[in-house]
Amino acid sequence: GRASTRRPLVWVFTGMGPQWPGMGQQLLDQGGAFAETVTRAAETFDRLSGRSILHEWRQSATTGQMARNDLAQPTNLLLQLGLIAQLHARGLRPDAILGHSVGEVAAAYAAGALSLEQAVEVAFHRSSLQQEVAGRGGMLAAAMDLDELERFVPEGADVAVAAINAPGSVALAGSAADLDRVERALTEAGRFAKRMTVEVAYHSPHMDTLQDGFFARLGHLTPAAPTLPLYSTLTGARVEGAAHDAAYWWGNARQPVR
Repeated sequence: GRASTRRPLVWVFTGMGPQWPGMGQQLLDQGGAFAETVTRAAETFDRLSGRSILHEWRQSATTGQMARNDLAQPTNLLLQLGLIAQLHARGLRPDAILGHSVGEVAAAYAAGALSLEQAVEVAFHRSSLQQEVAGRGGMLAAAMDLDELERFVPEGADVAVAAINAPGSVALAGSAADLDRVERALTEAGRFAKRMTVEVAYHSPHMDTLQDGFFARLGHLTPAAPTLPLYSTLTGARVEGAAHDAAYWWGNARQPVR
């Protein structure tokens, strides 16, 4: 027969930043695979946190709390878990999977490396730990190559490369004052620079005080080897074997996204 001409289907799961109040509400109200999966995941989150994530998610449209790390991370995950179920219900299966930053949690679930309950647990502990340093830093999306850092980031500044998103596109994390200086320098040079709607300096030395907490809270994880091709944006390589333990998630929080 004829060779298939179908293009590979890749699922890429977002990290923090693009969330918005009211996202996913129509899908929740419509029921079906999306709502069923989100509701099951929410039950696990509520048991861990002692609060109703679905209530907070719905209220975010009026309270404006969706920028909060400990609300945005779990609701982003629940949205992604629901979308995975919705896509599966439509018969779609990916040929490759990856996630950006906290999007790696949904990616690990989609690839079979974490159960739904384990994915929710990682998101809960990751976000609650990072909430401890919320408000002390921020992030900046910047149009620059890594070899241009010296030109725009002064030596000794509290600024680190948090993500290498593409050639000429990075995310920086650090103190608000130093990020403001870098943003001004880039803008004056006619380059794109935009502060991100986050309250944590992810993937930077601001995470260092949280290391013990990651190992204490996630040390019991029992990940599996992925059953679908999964690519790590921590290592930049395909995941081989059961990799998503506490050490992986600490690296995911502390090291740059590749």
